[in-house]
Amino acid sequence: MVSGSTFHRHTFFKTTCAALAASISLLCGPLQAAPGAAPVTAASLGLMQGFPPAPDKRVNRNNMLEYPYSRWAFQHIRELQPTRDIYRGDGPVSSLAASPVDLDELKFSLPSGRTVDLDTWLDESVTDSFLVLHRGELVYERYFNGMARLSQHQMFSATKSFIGTLALLLIEEGAIDPAQTMQHYLPELKGSAFGDATVQQVLDMTTSIEFSEEYADPNADVWKYGYVFGISTPPAGYEGADSIYEYLPSLVKAERPHGDAFLYVTPNTDALGWLTTRVSGKSISLQLQERIWQRLGVERDGYMWLNTKGEEMGGGGLNIT
Repeated sequence: MVSGSTFHRHTFFKTTCAALAASISLLCGPLQAAPGAAPVTAASLGLMQGFPPAPDKRVNRNNMLEYPYSRWAFQHIRELQPTRDIYRGDGPVSSLAASPVDLDELKFSLPSGRTVDLDTWLDESVTDSFLVLHRGELVYERYFNGMARLSQHQMFSATKSFIGTLALLLIEEGAIDPAQTMQHYLPELKGSAFGDATVQQVLDMTTSIEFSEEYADPNADVWKYGYVFGISTPPAGYEGADSIYEYLPSLVKAERPHGDAFLYVTPNTDALGWLTTRVSGKSISLQLQERIWQRLGVERDGYMWLNTKGEEMGGGGLNIT
């Protein structure tokens, strides 16, 4: 017999997860497999299999972000790029209570009008893992595409939350004043878009920067920014920056004033990463290791994506389980 509280709890989870899955489907629509098609995995595609792999099955820096090569790449970043460990330490693993809820048959409508259950949608939406936590309890956990509980996966912009946390810790300790300008701490940014922006404006992404982060536009600034971190090979004759410490000072201010509006610009987070390293005297990886990773009691090390100069990708380079 199911108690009333348990019934309402399960109803809450199902309603919330249905809304979440439907929202995610708006973003993942272009990547979804055909309805009813077998799941497309790195293994079924034969990616990086054999010694050597067939030429059309090889994943490299130039195709790693493209589907279907990304099916393999996102779980194997350190086989494609330089990395730096985030050591978990020797402490005990923190226990995570589990209170499973069966959500596989949860049904919801996609923007196309088609109704699917969660199990089917997760197969079709090119998902590697899906986990639901509620009040410290693990209620649902699924893995796909060869991923497992201890597999390390590229986190991309989820990294930003960790960098922001490092900055907030330094603010809380009085080492950084959020009302101060970035050039106060990083004189190298004087005259750039970041120079007279406050730390708070960078945290809020309300800086005034001429920068396009339209991923559907092959000419957007974000792709040139990717060259700094080894995402594809620059074209012949490219003379742009190949260091984060050269690229960030090169950004120019837009016509609008700082603080006027929110605009999602990844270099904001890399500027914050630079700020935390300058103030703390420690790399991003070491800060994460000492201040977060070793205190959480995680099961496995993480690692950060680096460029060829050993500079960390603060805007999106974290890889964890």
